[in-house]
Amino acid sequence: MEIWISDTSYSILKKSNTYIKYFGKIDVKKIYNEIGYKDINNIDKYDKYIINKEIKKWFVFYNKNKKFFRILYIVPKYKKSILKNLIKIIKKENLKYDKIYLYNKDTNTFDLIYEL
Repeated sequence: MEIWISDTSYSILKKSNTYIKYFGKIDVKKIYNEIGYKDINNIDKYDKYIINKEIKKWFVFYNKNKKFFRILYIVPKYKKSILKNLIKIIKKENLKYDKIYLYNKDTNTFDLIYEL
């Protein structure tokens, strides 16, 4: 399975890449809103723990689900720590993800950034 990371909104990605609608989707902003947080920049360690637990739950769910072969992971802003934490989750939970791609806004493509 593959994980595709982007900091571009789903609606924009869907317009430029029609096949993305067949991906499993984990949208961090949507998770924040569903939990009840309004300001992404104003959270403490406990809040981060709750949000990370929810994100991990979705990665495990999609890993068990045979319908999806790719996961679109939409983050508010990409940082290297996101990749580091994602790899940690994959290894700790023994998930079957093998490639991670990052969206390149300049070329409108996803580039391979990590292979497990």
